[in-house]
Amino acid sequence: MDFKFDDSGFKKIKKEIKKKVPIKKLFNPMFMKSFTKSRNFEEFKLKSGFTLQAFKLIPNKDLDKYICVKILHFLQRTSPWAMP
Repeated sequence: MDFKFDDSGFKKIKKEIKKKVPIKKLFNPMFMKSFTKSRNFEEFKLKSGFTLQAFKLIPNKDLDKYICVKILHFLQRTSPWAMP
């Protein structure tokens, strides 16, 4: 029995991962509506209280933390197991 595995999808993903993904593409409107209280990334940015210039200067680790906190807070509040 000859078993062949098509790994072309993995190769494509590997190439894509090496590319920088624009933040608006990463946090597209569907993602933002599903996991935050914002309709899009622009609204999310406005609600953060940071100016546009300050937002660009935030170190990635601090921005990652802010985004994680907001998403986790939203998930905790919307989870079927969330406490009232």
